[in-house]
Amino acid sequence: MRSSTVPSAMMRWTCTGWVWPMRYARSVACASTAGFHQRS
Repeated sequence: MRSSTVPSAMMRWTCTGWVWPMRYARSVACASTAGFHQRS
């Protein structure tokens, strides 16, 4: 039971660890791009 619980937890943690940085980077990129266009 433990052997099946650990991989699922690791997969969940890995997915979360990948999704958030991607969203954060995308939001930052959008914000910086909007500010750059607005400035010029």
